[in-house]
Amino acid sequence: MNKGCSTFALFSFLLAAPLLHADFSGHFATHLQQGLNSEDDAQWRFELGGKYQWIQGYYLAAQIETQDWLDSDQKLRDHSEVELSVGYQGESQEGFSYDIGLRNETSISFDRDAQWFYWSLGWRLDADVSAELTLEKLLDLDDKYSNLELRLSQPLESIEVFAGFTLGLEDDEQKTLELGVGQAFIPGHYLHLSYFNDLEISGDRGYMELGYRFEF
Repeated sequence: MNKGCSTFALFSFLLAAPLLHADFSGHFATHLQQGLNSEDDAQWRFELGGKYQWIQGYYLAAQIETQDWLDSDQKLRDHSEVELSVGYQGESQEGFSYDIGLRNETSISFDRDAQWFYWSLGWRLDADVSAELTLEKLLDLDDKYSNLELRLSQPLESIEVFAGFTLGLEDDEQKTLELGVGQAFIPGHYLHLSYFNDLEISGDRGYMELGYRFEF
């Protein structure tokens, strides 16, 4: 099946999901990034997504993401992509959460798409500290990319502190550290401030990110 047909089929499935008694949720998010190196330009991106989930745990999701609204030399669609996902998630009686699925990423401007397998497991270390481990694998016979991410988070009074580390596997050589704080305000609204740095790259290549997310 070619890329256009598969995209059309998945979008049709998303539109038909309400007839199959699925619950809908959506989100809007924006992220402003600024490199700590004086030569780095700021980047501003947006994303809008929706998800249909059945009581059994199966779900279908779609998201469009636009990259770098501040780059005047590029058209908006040049850095935009559509993600379509199908998966299964739930919780065990022991308090573990899990999510497993497939994701297709399609560039709007370029004839390029990629399929990923993902799997995540979440658990609580104690009453306050939670952890999540995520594995992603690119399903391509020529390019060997995968990564493993560990995230920890803990609420402190009115804010949440979190840390993450992403280890690139196979041909992905990243070792990315993330440290941040976040706060929920008004139901469905969330702000965060994060510091990222790829420890595999020499020199100061870190950047700050200010993000906002609204869930509906």
